[in-house]
Amino acid sequence: MEIHGKWFFKELGNVGYQGVLYLSEKHNKLEIIDNLPISNYPVRFTYVYGKTIEGDFTLINVIYQGNFRNNYKSGLVFKTLYCSEIIRGKFLNEEHELECKKFEFEIDGLKEWFNHNCISEQQENGSVLKIEYKKPETLHILIQNWGKLLFDFDESSSFAKDEYNTIYQLKQFATIILETNQKENYKSFISLSNKIKIFFYLIFGIETEILKQSFYDENNGNELIYFTEYKDVIHNFNNHSEFVIQYIEIKDDFEKIINAFIDTFLKLKPTLNIWINFLANDKLKDENTFLFSCQALEAWHRTFMEDKEKYIKGEFNNKFGTPYFKTRIKKILEYFENEFKIIVFQEENMTFDNTAEIITNTRDYYTHHLKEVKKMWNENQILNYTPILIKLIHILMLDNIGVDRKYLMSYFNSIFFSKYTDIYKIPLLS
Repeated sequence: MEIHGKWFFKELGNVGYQGVLYLSEKHNKLEIIDNLPISNYPVRFTYVYGKTIEGDFTLINVIYQGNFRNNYKSGLVFKTLYCSEIIRGKFLNEEHELECKKFEFEIDGLKEWFNHNCISEQQENGSVLKIEYKKPETLHILIQNWGKLLFDFDESSSFAKDEYNTIYQLKQFATIILETNQKENYKSFISLSNKIKIFFYLIFGIETEILKQSFYDENNGNELIYFTEYKDVIHNFNNHSEFVIQYIEIKDDFEKIINAFIDTFLKLKPTLNIWINFLANDKLKDENTFLFSCQALEAWHRTFMEDKEKYIKGEFNNKFGTPYFKTRIKKILEYFENEFKIIVFQEENMTFDNTAEIITNTRDYYTHHLKEVKKMWNENQILNYTPILIKLIHILMLDNIGVDRKYLMSYFNSIFFSKYTDIYKIPLLS
């Protein structure tokens, strides 16, 4: 998407410069086609305001990295700048950051998760052309030390045209509305919306996208649309069985669970960051996915279990004042099987000690490129067992925020984890 207009830099005396804003999923860049009076060294502008044919825009944290090109015919020097955040509209005055009491955003998949009762569906040659869902009632949630969280439901239409005909598809959204009693800085709203997005990633077991974010100017009521990247493609969640936890399963505890997640987010963050990053990267090699799952389990034990455990001789590294990695894995397996009454690895000789030793040896081999030892997983075993480790991490996090354990036990016994690593398309070695 290209947006042509005149752009104003407060640091340059609010003089307008002609330029084009390019929006894409990869990056947002502003190319100034006037002679912008800055050197060819990196510089940052807090805000850049644009008067364009598409209306007002505010660019936040605009960086010039020294990129330019010369137009020898016109004598102009085109300079390219990049920005991380954009708001459609001009907010407040230049001396203050945006503050408001109301913020709205949408997350793909929420409509289906809240109420997946399909009331009509049209198919052609096995492809879904149109799908509609029963509209749920507005849901009100109180967020402690913040304000109200509302889930409202609406619908919009999208059209996909191919060489034969035009396909009509109804896409329904759940709009999340955050309301506070006093004005909050826009960064506080963005921070909370990101936490809520990650919460649903954890609940869905599927990567989620924020589709639209809007502030409301308290002075004039104008809607200010916020985005960090341009998206023109959205997902359709037609297979509802893919959700790890259904809304109906946690309906009575939903407010308590989402508050627990927000309250413990900083403690969950080290494990969450690893879990999300390697699940979102489908190009990782299997051994790398295994190593990341080990790292996530280690982060979990360090954050939630290390100070509560008792250690015997040989389990604790006195020099560094921390338990050994093998000890961490053993303690997690013991905790999980004692609390959930589930045997994680049911193969013969897979005791706590033996399993922890095998995982440790495999991790050390791929981390430090040591010599292979007898007690370690081969490539085929990594394919089979890594999804179990990933699911173990997932369940520990869901349990921490209060999801009923009977649903977590059901999830563990399901084959849902095959979406992490598609082991069923890989033949077993004889």
